[in-house]
Amino acid sequence: MPRMRDSRSGCESRSVRTLERNDTFAGRVRLAGRDDDRLRVRTLLDDPMPGGGALVLLGEPGVGKSALLTDVAATFAAEGARTLLAAGVPFEPDVSYAALHQLLFDAHDAFDRLDEAHRAALRTALGLAGGPVPSRILVSNAVLLLVRAIAADRPLLLLVDDLHWVDPASAKVLCFVSRRLGGSGVRFLGAARPGGTRCSDVGALPQYRLAPLPERAAYELLAERFPALAPGVRRRVVTEAAGNPLALLELPDTISEAQPPPVLPLTDRLAARYAGRIRDLPGPCRWTLLLGALGGRDAVRAASWDHLETLAPAERDHLVSVAPDGREFTFRNSLIRAAVVAVATAEDRRRAHHALAAALSAPPERRAGHLGEATAGPDENVAGLLERAAERRHARGDPQGAAADLARAAELSPEPIRRARRLALAAYLGTDAAGEIDIAERFAELARRQVVADSGGAARADLARRATRPRNTPARFNPLTPKEREIAELAACGMSNKEIGERLFLSHRTIGSHLYQIFPKLGLTSRAGLRDALTELSRR
Repeated sequence: MPRMRDSRSGCESRSVRTLERNDTFAGRVRLAGRDDDRLRVRTLLDDPMPGGGALVLLGEPGVGKSALLTDVAATFAAEGARTLLAAGVPFEPDVSYAALHQLLFDAHDAFDRLDEAHRAALRTALGLAGGPVPSRILVSNAVLLLVRAIAADRPLLLLVDDLHWVDPASAKVLCFVSRRLGGSGVRFLGAARPGGTRCSDVGALPQYRLAPLPERAAYELLAERFPALAPGVRRRVVTEAAGNPLALLELPDTISEAQPPPVLPLTDRLAARYAGRIRDLPGPCRWTLLLGALGGRDAVRAASWDHLETLAPAERDHLVSVAPDGREFTFRNSLIRAAVVAVATAEDRRRAHHALAAALSAPPERRAGHLGEATAGPDENVAGLLERAAERRHARGDPQGAAADLARAAELSPEPIRRARRLALAAYLGTDAAGEIDIAERFAELARRQVVADSGGAARADLARRATRPRNTPARFNPLTPKEREIAELAACGMSNKEIGERLFLSHRTIGSHLYQIFPKLGLTSRAGLRDALTELSRR
């Protein structure tokens, strides 16, 4: 007998779980940015024209198809309709009528409304009785007669999630029924990924493509669920999620610092959406995807790789789009890119970074970044390249990128003093970029502990204090220029770089550059001690 759950994996269809938790559909949750979609879906379902009453939602994984299905079900339930649920299961592609069994199991008490021939055919198809294998047309007519009989009592909504995983036998029956709902009280609503169904008949049904959330709705969702998220991190999450609601809700849990990595890690829930599809690709295809995920389109083009034809399997599976000239490609969304990196082994990632570093000569900071990721242990040469790259990034007005380079440089520094100094600089720049004082203090404390742990003798404490100052900078008592003093006093009052710039008719980047010079002169790594430092300076 087909089952709603796959006992081999202990796994249950995500969609079935989501809908079963709301089987009364009483506690509806507001869907951010989906008011227009809800209205459009309901309008299409209520279309009285021939072929109306059936609709398939199309959308990428995580875009909110299941949530919209649940919302529609809640609307119909509030109007007194009955709902029958099913969802495709990836482990049951060869179990005929598995999805149909899910859908109709709770309606088996209505089978007696059918005549003997149709009742016997349906019970046999669903594995509820033995007998000769019935023809598909007989089973299809039995299901059509059954749902119309149920709808004679009250309206009926058939919901089928993950149509792309529905077994072909069930898909053909559902399509047959869905095209014959005109004039009845039955509605059919399904959800599928674009181009991924096992039955071509599904493509003949009316479709509605669910687009990613607009940027404003994405920010509203993050503000509601993660109100304490730093502004810079919030912007990064919105950019990476690209309007995907699941990514918006999952990615913040993967970020624990003010400088997120170049490719954000995925939670298990996000990785599961793409990992299996990526692992099934041929090895050369996965390698090319990894190069693109870590290096971007420009890196692929700069390396003059001629093997983008290996991406054909990924293109067919709607994971990437290849340019007409075949010289570059883009991932369908950032989650696929992150999943490619997550599936790769650490050794594969290092090899890819080595290949990218060898292919790139400019800009030097990109090459340094790839070398930093390709290096497994302490290496002062690479650490020095990263520090120089950080200086160039900061000069271009990218303190967040500079802080990330310095943090990696510190990890690769063999000498404790250089490691501590680079951590201290990363602390300051991280604060300037994201406004997270606690992040800066954590880096600074880590720098001090590093020196204390790795140094000996009576001067350990003084060494720790001095190590957190950037190199070639004066000690605490060195004077500031008049302009630096003015900026420092405004910053000590709690004004942001932007506010100081508006007061002094300077850009916020210029203010940041001044503070970059001021903090080392005062022996600081953040604004936290700025007021005390200025007070002490006034006494001298």
